[in-house]
Amino acid sequence: TVGNEQVLLENSGFSFVVDNPDICSVSENGVVKGLSDGSSTVRTEVDSKSLSVKVNVEIPKEADMALSNFASDLGAWEITASSDKWNTTLSTPTGGEFPVGARLSFTYSTARNANIRLSQPLRIFSLPQSLDLHINPGDLEMEKLTFLILPANESKERVFNMSPLKLTPDADNIISLNIDSIFPPQEKMAAYPLMFSALTIYPNNAVTGKTYDLWLGGLYAHYDNVSVALPVLESPTRLNVYPNPTRESLVVDGLTGYTIATIYDLRGREIRQETVYPDHNRLYIADLPAGNYLLEVEGGMVQFIIR
Repeated sequence: TVGNEQVLLENSGFSFVVDNPDICSVSENGVVKGLSDGSSTVRTEVDSKSLSVKVNVEIPKEADMALSNFASDLGAWEITASSDKWNTTLSTPTGGEFPVGARLSFTYSTARNANIRLSQPLRIFSLPQSLDLHINPGDLEMEKLTFLILPANESKERVFNMSPLKLTPDADNIISLNIDSIFPPQEKMAAYPLMFSALTIYPNNAVTGKTYDLWLGGLYAHYDNVSVALPVLESPTRLNVYPNPTRESLVVDGLTGYTIATIYDLRGREIRQETVYPDHNRLYIADLPAGNYLLEVEGGMVQFIIR
């Protein structure tokens, strides 16, 4: 709109200026390219009228960025259960049972619309393809799980129902909310940034008087087409483990000799052990369920994800 009139303009007729060229650039035909995280203003002039637009850039550095690991922000989670008699707690496990994450425990008793709700406002970085909850349900059967999310262009939170759930008992699972299918491209920018508000777990066929322990491994924003090779922590040979996330195999790059590679689940239970060396540095893991795992090699430990 120029003055009180709406006019159709050709991008090629503009000359663009970016206040902070370290944040973004603009091509001659007006295509903005993000360069680094931050905000800048893009300016131009039309018929002596100054026009400007603020550009926010958020570039994911990892394919899976943690919103919460449930352990470091334990006290920030508000827990509401259907009944106070459930004695619901969220705690950091001790004794190495769960190397990361937190334990959600409750003792079930009959209640109408039985559920446990965990609430905490969390801003979701950039615009991910999916929101992933890493969870081990133990021996609890779950009827469904819901995510509560507030888009920036709406005043009321949306409830997203994940059901039916087919989780593997006593194993690491990923419950994935496909953001792309919820917000088509024409709506995604208007919805940015998304705010996570809560998740609610609905038990099914739970036994009265029985105590259930669930492991919550983390809440992640997942971005497609981001491939990151993570260095093994404090590894003397600066090993790299990739691709991460993966589906079929892991490559341990930088080996100088024979060594043992051990894979654990996030409860610290050993899954398998294999000898690796420079000419045999690929671990085949396609038979393992999707989830988070730990790889120990040459005294270092790295977490990886099977999707």
